Amino acid sequence: MSSDINEAAVALDYLKRDCLRHVMLLKYWQAFARHVRVQVARDGSRIGVCLLVPGAVSPYDAKTYPRARLVAFVRADTPELARVLVESLPQEDAIIFKLIDPIDVEAVRAVFPVLRQTSFITFSATGQRRGWQAHAEVRTASRPPPGALPLYAQQGYEAAELNLYANEQQGRFHIVAGKAGGIVGVCFSFQNFERIHEIGGLFTLPQARRSGIARRLVETALAALQDHNLIPRYQVHEENMASIALAQALGLEPAVTAEHWLYEA
Repeated sequence: MSSDINEAAVALDYLKRDCLRHVMLLKYWQAFARHVRVQVARDGSRIGVCLLVPGAVSPYDAKTYPRARLVAFVRADTPELARVLVESLPQEDAIIFKLIDPIDVEAVRAVFPVLRQTSFITFSATGQRRGWQAHAEVRTASRPPPGALPLYAQQGYEAAELNLYANEQQGRFHIVAGKAGGIVGVCFSFQNFERIHEIGGLFTLPQARRSGIARRLVETALAALQDHNLIPRYQVHEENMASIALAQALGLEPAVTAEHWLYEA
């Protein structure tokens, strides 16, 4: 696939017209810039973009989809442009497609015998300020406290990744301690792309659940982002009804849904 400087500039400009909707593509492009291949299709002012990333360079994809040699993102203004991009993809390699628009899903399904794997919903809030408040019991640090590491690990985040967020991506680590002093709940936020900051790593010990800790953690994270005029991104698995309910209770709204479709060569 072609990825010359001009095409890359066109693709980046197109995606940045709506950073929140395209944040997944922009995040991968930024994180794996040395490995990304870009293709652009154009029809007048209408544009289509395809990003290809080797599956092995993404820890999440290497673990979740070990047979997929490629991660493919397709985003196009029209079905015709989407089809042009999809038809240019190699069919000899297993591919995990991550798609955010029905146009692109239909183009992929017309060319590849794919199976839907799952989806993730991005909740966010833009525009007017919300009434989020920081909670006194939630401590906030610029680095993950050692005592919080086992809780973050429960959500799949290891110390090296957390340190990267702290050192390079404006990480904020939110912690609630129990009466005995031990940490019972955690979450964090980090810069996903430009002004978009992701809230993740939410975990509460089983014995401390159903006491509002998760809500107070996320609301404190939202308040901190709001105070810095940043855009929150709260990503939820489609089957996590508790997290979806929490997002809605805090006034967040669905911004985009990313579906994963697997092609096995």
